[in-house]
Amino acid sequence: MNMQNVASIPAFKVQHERHTRVRDDLCELISIYRGRSAAIIPFLGPTRCGKTELLHALVNEMGRSESGEELLRNPAMAIATMPPKPNDRDIYVAGLAALGFTHKSKQSTEQIRERLIRMIAETGTEILVFDEVSHCAERGANLSARAAADHFKTIADRTGIVLILAGLPKFQTLIDGNEQLRDRSTQTLYYLPYDWASEEDRSNFYGALLGILEAVKAIGIDVGLEAEEYIHRFYGASGGRVGMLLRIVDAALHIGGRGASLTPKAVKRAYGLVCQDPEIGDFFATESPSDHELFRAYAIIMAEAGLPIDGQGGSSNG
Repeated sequence: MNMQNVASIPAFKVQHERHTRVRDDLCELISIYRGRSAAIIPFLGPTRCGKTELLHALVNEMGRSESGEELLRNPAMAIATMPPKPNDRDIYVAGLAALGFTHKSKQSTEQIRERLIRMIAETGTEILVFDEVSHCAERGANLSARAAADHFKTIADRTGIVLILAGLPKFQTLIDGNEQLRDRSTQTLYYLPYDWASEEDRSNFYGALLGILEAVKAIGIDVGLEAEEYIHRFYGASGGRVGMLLRIVDAALHIGGRGASLTPKAVKRAYGLVCQDPEIGDFFATESPSDHELFRAYAIIMAEAGLPIDGQGGSSNG
């Protein structure tokens, strides 16, 4: 195995059930409004579930003209990333950057807003994503919750585009607290971890793991562990999040180096290096984790995200 193969691991596209369902729901919402009327789609979920990866995949599909030509400054869909501790100006600056445009440092918030609205019209942008919008709901943000809501509402109203607001579930508090933003928003779409308490979710997480291991084999790397034996360990380590599962496997392959094998030793080492110490023990210790430990792993992820646990498996619409 060469290092080029190792470096390609993050580009894996594993089409597991949760990802496919959420993608289909998001595409359905987009299709209802795209080119017809303004809409705001809240797209939320815990970190490392796969939201950003899904959005970038959609940009690759939709960010082209009808003739199929590459678009440089004419994306049908673009992604803006909200910086930490954003202020009023940062929202519009991020939107301009997503479209490939800059601004002058001395321009006012109003001037940058008008430039963004004009550029959306001139480029024919139909879908604009603001990722990491939960920064607007965090303590230390340099704008109020109402101001943030008003900015997003203004962009949607003035341009008539589909606005996707993606981030952690704490952003829902801004929607709940602003009746005008709430009335312009679709049902919040959630991308949730797989729930170990759900038989269907357990099966789908197992399918995702099998898909990852098959992808590793497909690039010529030997897999020195059995999915059935390691499903409990991988679930506990990831809390049911396929994005975190990929992170561990990717690190393990880099640790394996030229050994051309994904081994239990490399996986255990990767887990210890790239993940914070878990609250409930080492999932790659000698004994396989119990169901109780796996229930807790999921519960911790959901609690940190401020989401309820229903024990029935997460649904894309919450």
